Amino acid sequence: MNKIKIDEELHFETNKNYFLSELEKIVDISLIDISEEYWIIDSVNDLGIIFYGDEIIVGFHIEHIHFYEGNQVEDEDYDFIKETILFIKSLFLNGARFDHIYKGKKEACVKSYIKDMGSNEWQLVISSFTGFFRSLTPFLKKTVETEIIKFKQQ
Repeated sequence: MNKIKIDEELHFETNKNYFLSELEKIVDISLIDISEEYWIIDSVNDLGIIFYGDEIIVGFHIEHIHFYEGNQVEDEDYDFIKETILFIKSLFLNGARFDHIYKGKKEACVKSYIKDMGSNEWQLVISSFTGFFRSLTPFLKKTVETEIIKFKQQ
C-alpha cells in the first residue's frame, strides 16, 4: 500500500470519528447502523446520511443536500462537518417545508425550505424542477401544496 492511500484512509477515519462525535451530541449513535452506506436517522421521514470522508450527503424526505470539505475555499474557518451538524440540528428543531407547485394536475416544481438556527423565517435551500416545460406553460392553473415535516430519531 502506498503512502497516499494510507493518508486517504487516515483522513477518512479522522473525519468519520470527528463527525460521529459531533453527531452524537444530537442523536443516539447506537441506534444508527454506521456499517451501512446510508445511515438512517429518521426512517419514517427518510432522514439519513451518506458519509464519504470529504463529502457528506444528507437526505431529508424527498430531497438531499451535499456538504463538501473545502467547499468554502475563501473561508479558512469553514468546517463542513459542523455545517452538516447544524443543518441536521435545524431539521430536528424546525423541520422542513416542502412546497409542491403544480401546473394543471402535474407537479412542475418542489421547493424545499429550512429555518436557520434562531430564525423564524423559512430559507429556500433547494428548488427542483420535476416538469420543466410544464412550468413554462402560462395557461395552466398554478396551485401550491405545502407540507411541513418534523424530523426526529425513529
